[in-house]
Amino acid sequence: MDKRGLLLLVLMLSLFIFGCQNAQKKDKSSSGIFLGGTDAVEFSFVENQPPSKVLDNNQDPFSIIINLQNKGEYTVPANKIITSLSGISADAFSISSLHTYLKIPLEGKIKSGDQVIQSSPEELLFDEAIYKHDLKADFPTSLRADICYLYQTRAVSKLCLKKKAVERNTEDKCLVNSNEVSTESSSAPVKIKNVRQRSSGTNEIKLTFTVVNEGKGEVYPPSAFTDKCVEKRLDEDRLLLEVSSASGKARFKCSQLNDASKGEIKLTLKEKIVSCDIPTDSFQEIAFEEPVNIVLSYFYKGSIEKQITVVDSEQ
Repeated sequence: MDKRGLLLLVLMLSLFIFGCQNAQKKDKSSSGIFLGGTDAVEFSFVENQPPSKVLDNNQDPFSIIINLQNKGEYTVPANKIITSLSGISADAFSISSLHTYLKIPLEGKIKSGDQVIQSSPEELLFDEAIYKHDLKADFPTSLRADICYLYQTRAVSKLCLKKKAVERNTEDKCLVNSNEVSTESSSAPVKIKNVRQRSSGTNEIKLTFTVVNEGKGEVYPPSAFTDKCVEKRLDEDRLLLEVSSASGKARFKCSQLNDASKGEIKLTLKEKIVSCDIPTDSFQEIAFEEPVNIVLSYFYKGSIEKQITVVDSEQ
């Protein structure tokens, strides 16, 4: 085989391998237990559903369909993605209900070894719409869809624990006082950041961290929505927090939770600093590392809009 033929063969093999790699549903992942980031459920109107222009006088039926894809790491349970339409009259557009929900789970991304298994998109459909009135002129309006979905942020911090928190032994392989506690967090719009620990007494360690809403949406408690995605000012910026250790031996008394380890917190300007005291009198003398789970549960609310013009057909 001459050089030109060999070069052509190498090129064809390269293209084949590249195509096979792109066809796979798995992507390379970074090291760690979570993928991280702020991705969660992404949504948009399906192209031309609804269309930008429709005819009046019961002539032009159309669909309203929302595309959903979960790019985070939490699987949204069935019936926990709720969408509500606004800006249009249900009667004028002959829609039986402005509210609907996804009846099946919306799976998130999965980290499997050094691979990432991407989630599959789903569609959320409303009843067929049609504008029934006979207009005298074109009527432009804005259709808005509010989307609320239940989500979780899971973080794992590696704490250094020991009985006498203020003492340092040569056998200790970790430090009780640390401003950068090793923490990994799942992909979600609300994050756990700035995890720190320090000795606050002979037999006590204080854990502090910050809960931050880094997404563009609003946060609500996990019980806020059942059948409609509408604004609830009194519940806005509230979410459920739970702190626990893997072994169950560490007890957490968080001041923002009335000295409990589970309860509701309220964000101010999209964040909240949380501090928890950990009694250490039952721990061993030599320092040891303990994984601690921090879980946030909440509804996340966002919206999309599209301009629609109802055209006077003169019929």
